[in-house]
Amino acid sequence: MDTFWIVTAESARARIFKTASLIKEPVEVMDLAHPASRLKEGDLVADRPGRSQGSAGGGRHGMTNGDAHNHELEVFAREIADTLEQARQEGRYDKVILVAPPAFLGTLRQALSGQVEKLVERSLDKNLVSATPEEIRAHVFD
Repeated sequence: MDTFWIVTAESARARIFKTASLIKEPVEVMDLAHPASRLKEGDLVADRPGRSQGSAGGGRHGMTNGDAHNHELEVFAREIADTLEQARQEGRYDKVILVAPPAFLGTLRQALSGQVEKLVERSLDKNLVSATPEEIRAHVFD
């Protein structure tokens, strides 16, 4: 029987579960956090190099209009994708199920390696990162 890894993720947290049975409760194997994704845009860019405040010309440089926040989302998605790639190379799972809100699900899928992408059994556009293992099982397999 195949071993499934169920990745429940949002912009700042991901929980990974494994199960070899569609009827058993999944077991959590990993909990990843990316606190920078929760910061406000101003907090992310306030101390970045290249930003000019009040100098001659008075222009603003650097990341603006959500760029820094989007960058942090991409960084976290790559971290999750790298974790999945490492586990794939170690043979820790056979199939992956991705569960995330629509915007982050797209970012996560783009970050996956081609080999991991081939193992994605399905994707659900829901935020279940705080759900219980039984709730996750019910959404994924029922």
